[in-house]
Amino acid sequence: MENTGKRIQKIRKEKKMTITALANEANTSRSLISQIENGYTLPSLQTLEKIVKALGITLSDFFKIDLSEVDENDFVVKADKRQILYLPDTKNTYYLLSNKVHQSVEFLLTDYPPHSDADSYEFFKHDGLEFFWVVEGQIHLTVNGKTSVLNKGDSGCFDSRLEHRYVNHGNTNAQIVLFSINSMKE
Repeated sequence: MENTGKRIQKIRKEKKMTITALANEANTSRSLISQIENGYTLPSLQTLEKIVKALGITLSDFFKIDLSEVDENDFVVKADKRQILYLPDTKNTYYLLSNKVHQSVEFLLTDYPPHSDADSYEFFKHDGLEFFWVVEGQIHLTVNGKTSVLNKGDSGCFDSRLEHRYVNHGNTNAQIVLFSINSMKE
């Protein structure tokens, strides 16, 4: 898979957008877009979400596999073949769990190491519904200013247009499966 910056550049050019137009639409600087496209920096998850939204796509679209190049034996994603997203401003790792991406669905396994720098994590909001299931450890989920402590096996759903974030304050690793449905897409 091509790197994040080259992928942004490719999609931007396909959509005939200038760097300036993309920066304005994503509410970020032209120099940041240029640095990302040239591989000098990686965007935060929030910045990446703004960029892909400005490009008119979802994160799943951004990491979409060209299905014309996938043969029928590639419908299962093996654990060692998952696409992984590392973000420079968090210690979390995001694993894409499906190669059957759809513009309105995102399916992720997120790994939260012990004592992540929780207070520095930004809140997220995006259209749709977000379903979660705690696979391992303990997670503090804050939605719309209210925090719940979630343990292994806990699950739920919320309107992801509300500000939210997941944090691991514990001494052990935590993992959650996220399934996001963008109900606002056609």
